[in-house]
Amino acid sequence: MSYLYAKKYHGPITDLVKALRQEIHTKPCEEICWNKAQHDCCKSLHMMSCWVEDPNGDEFKYHLARVPDYLWLAEDGMKMQSFGSQLWNCTFVTQAIIVSNMVDEYGDSLKKAHFYIKESQVKENPAGDFKSMYRHFTKGSWTFSDQDHGCGVSDCTAESLKCLLLLSQMPSEIAGEKADVERLHDAVNGLLYL
Repeated sequence: MSYLYAKKYHGPITDLVKALRQEIHTKPCEEICWNKAQHDCCKSLHMMSCWVEDPNGDEFKYHLARVPDYLWLAEDGMKMQSFGSQLWNCTFVTQAIIVSNMVDEYGDSLKKAHFYIKESQVKENPAGDFKSMYRHFTKGSWTFSDQDHGCGVSDCTAESLKCLLLLSQMPSEIAGEKADVERLHDAVNGLLYL
């Protein structure tokens, strides 16, 4: 958002823009408290920033390729998926299965959850000189939904680490391959920082 503000970018207010505003907002655009609504549109604003910078650039094309993940046309109209909570949900379901003492009844579910949690861990820090851009290191953390989210969340990191530790105490036939110790260290390091 600050990028667009710094560029003083604004598009023309056409009839189409007015119609879209009326369709997607529950009240007139002038009455919306944008400070409260800003989190809902950050993904879209980042995509727009990439377009403003270079409409033919790779960054914009990467965003464009992900639009069907969030918007699609169903038989009853347009649908939208906001950033989900896949990792968050997976950690709590995994813990529930473990404490139920019925792990044998869940077949490959624990193996799949274990694999998903391991693969969802952020494995690298943001690209470039992220500190000069006021970004924190993220290596070892987990996000709320998936790696594309990019921002480590302390609660998600703690719950994911807890799952990995619980699953590491189970036979590999039930829980799958254990997480690398280095990844566990990265998670603890991230938690101490977050």
